[in-house]
Amino acid sequence: MKAKYWTITGEDIWTVNERRVFDFKNLQTGDVVTCGNSREVMDANLVPVTMPVIKPKEKDQTSARRDTKYKGVSKAITPGKFRAQFWDKEKNKNKYLGTFDSELEAAAAYQEHIGNHKEARRMLNEYQEGDCGPEDPGKFPSEE
Repeated sequence: MKAKYWTITGEDIWTVNERRVFDFKNLQTGDVVTCGNSREVMDANLVPVTMPVIKPKEKDQTSARRDTKYKGVSKAITPGKFRAQFWDKEKNKNKYLGTFDSELEAAAAYQEHIGNHKEARRMLNEYQEGDCGPEDPGKFPSEE
């Protein structure tokens, strides 16, 4: 309040002293208890409670948002295409490895980039032994 002096009749002068008021609300019932000072708080038998700290759930690596079954591979914007990318820790950014017609080709490119040449060759052989066409992005080989 900005005004320091107040009046009711125009002839009397009142001054205001602001004071703190505590409103306690029961979270289950919604009841409110108003206390004007700390003595009233103690008379109302209100006792402070330390609430336990709830830790946020840690991200589960297996449930991370992944729309393909291979690490470093995701669906491209173009339907039926897959892109491969790699997180470069030293440069702190994604390194784009390319867009591919097949999820296996993209996965092979990722494996080749991280230095796992044997797995990259195995994936390319698996792709070539198939029909070499674009894969159905909604199906995994185990579902066929």
